[in-house]
Amino acid sequence: MNDLGQIEALLKDHNLPLVGAIVSNPSTPGGYFVPVLLTWSASGGKSPSGKALAVAKASLLEAGYTVDFILIDERTSSIEESLRASLLGSFPSDVRNAFFSYGEGEPQAWIEFKRQPDPSTVVRLEGHLAKFAELFALPGLSLTILGEAATATRLEILSTVRQFSPIDLPSLMRELKRQDFCVPSQDWMNRQLDALRKGNLVLRRRDGNYTLTTEALTRLGTRKDRRSPDVRRILALARGSS
Repeated sequence: MNDLGQIEALLKDHNLPLVGAIVSNPSTPGGYFVPVLLTWSASGGKSPSGKALAVAKASLLEAGYTVDFILIDERTSSIEESLRASLLGSFPSDVRNAFFSYGEGEPQAWIEFKRQPDPSTVVRLEGHLAKFAELFALPGLSLTILGEAATATRLEILSTVRQFSPIDLPSLMRELKRQDFCVPSQDWMNRQLDALRKGNLVLRRRDGNYTLTTEALTRLGTRKDRRSPDVRRILALARGSS
């Protein structure tokens, strides 16, 4: 049995459904890209799980194959979830999270690392992104390290919510970009707001708009000069009505 046949047999043993051809990875000795179907249960659980991928990866490594799983979400519109699952499954020691955006020009993969990646990891990662882009018919996929990007801090997000409250998600993203902050994706923005909501700093109203809690207003405090958030809010409302 040749290498591809052995890999397919091992994948079958681990109940991992292939959804495309296994392709060699020239950046890694004995390396292969393996496209696997990512499915979802009615309760929201995903399969294969991270643990199942880790077990299969270890089994393949023991047989002499270094595999990068590229997970193809059965919900074909979810490129971001496929990217995240692929990177977490293939780089579990390095990648903490990942986000996707089409950006201006080439699509971007925004990656949050657990630690500073070494050069060999970056090379392997770039090869993974290139193959991922090919499978999803993207014109390319550039790597952006999230920790080096000019994303808004949670304090800056709170200040923007205060200035434009009540504000919906698309408008908040737009205002942060207008302030020259990077907003990796809507999912990234949702996660920031969820963290602030769990910290009792923002409220999501029934109409979907966000506003600050009393605790957040107290933490932000007030200023008595022209940079006061209340003065900026009045100016913002004036611009919106003009």
